[in-house]
Formats: sequence, C-alpha cells, structure tokens
Amino acid sequence: MAIPIDTVYQRVLAIANKEQRGYITPQEFNLIANQAQYDIFEQYFYEMNFQEKSEEPMQHGSFGDMADLLDDKIGIFKSVEDMTYSSTTNDSGWGVPGGHYRYGQVFYQNKQPKVVDAQEIENIQRSRWHNDELTRDPVMYKTSERWRIFEAGGEVITGTVSVEAVTRPNEVRWGYIVVNEQALYNANTSVDFELHEADETDLVIKILELAGMVINKPQLAAFAGQEEGGNAAEENK
Repeated sequence: MAIPIDTVYQRVLAIANKEQRGYITPQEFNLIANQAQYDIFEQYFYEMNFQEKSEEPMQHGSFGDMADLLDDKIGIFKSVEDMTYSSTTNDSGWGVPGGHYRYGQVFYQNKQPKVVDAQEIENIQRSRWHNDELTRDPVMYKTSERWRIFEAGGEVITGTVSVEAVTRPNEVRWGYIVVNEQALYNANTSVDFELHEADETDLVIKILELAGMVINKPQLAAFAGQEEGGNAAEENK
C-alpha cells in the first residue's frame, strides 16, 4: 500500500523542470515531502469529521464510497493497544499508552463502555436497577488524563482494557549517492511514504505547492494550486 518515494520524486521533478519551473534538490524534497505527508494525513481526520456530520447517510460498499476509503486510509495507522491502571492521589484510572497521535474507542471485556459524567456514575450506583444494568453495559468517564470504568461490582481496576490508537506516518527519505556530481537514487537508504496509494497524485501536487514557496518559484505554486483545485472539483461532482 506504500507509495514509492522515488516515483513521487521523479514526477515532481518532471513537472518542476517542465518549462523551467525550477529544480528541487534531494534535501529540499525530503523536507517538503515530510510536511506534505503530514498535511495529507491530518486532512484524513477533517474529512472523516465532515463525513460523520454530513446530513446524507453514508453508503458503504460501493467503489466510490468515501467513508470506506477513509477507513482504509486511516486503518494503515490504526492499532488496538492495552491500557494500564494507575492509582494516584490526583488522577486514578486507565491511561492510554504513549507514542501515538490520536486515540479512539475504549474497550473493556470486548465491550465499549458508555461515556457518562462523574455525577451520573454516582447516580447509577445508587440505583439498584441501574447498577444491575452495569453487568451488561459498563460505563466510564474521562478524568484529566485517564478513564475510570465502572461495572456492577464497582470500579474496574484489573482486567483487560484497550484503546484504538493511531500513529503518525514515519518520516520519509529519498536516499541517494553522488556519482559524477549527480544524485542517484539509493533504495537501501530510502523510506517510502506510508500514505494510501490513492493519495499519490495529491501528494505530488502538495509537494509542488510547498516547493514553489521554498525555491521561490511562484509559477510552480500557482500550477500546483490549479491542479489541486481541479482535483477538488472532480471529487465534488
């Protein structure tokens, strides 16, 4: 699913060199390529939020379904990680593992606890009928840093609690060796893009747009902007 970095670099150079729009060095490309990858990666979450708030219901299963495509794109970076319980004076509860970009749903005993506030937890525990319901449907609330989970027997402090986690893509690098004063691609020191292959064209356009500002070639940035606008118009048809 990865996008070969050499393919992207060669496409970028071909467009940039056309009509003398400018040359992008490997050092410039690596810097810009990483920023472009992060920009597109972050856009996934804005698009998902838009899809979730859309008045039209999302239809899954068709080849043109954006919701399924977004799931595929984010799924590359998604995993389910164990949480650990920590008992401290100021903030006890289940903490998420470090080193991730975002966190999603929390699971306890393969169930997704209902999110409530701290006052509602107290009210539920005081009610015999509602407290019995916690056997089937545990609940939880968020403290400043952790989650506290409750079932019929009281607060959950042991067991298996996990959370969906999303990591950022790794930094990319177009590796090279210099032969006769020319930079030649070196696959052994290169790192490909981790983005979904459907984003290859958007990635090229985004790099060109950023490169136009870095190497002070306004016409290059303008060309990329036109291409980006054309792609957006096609997607909105």
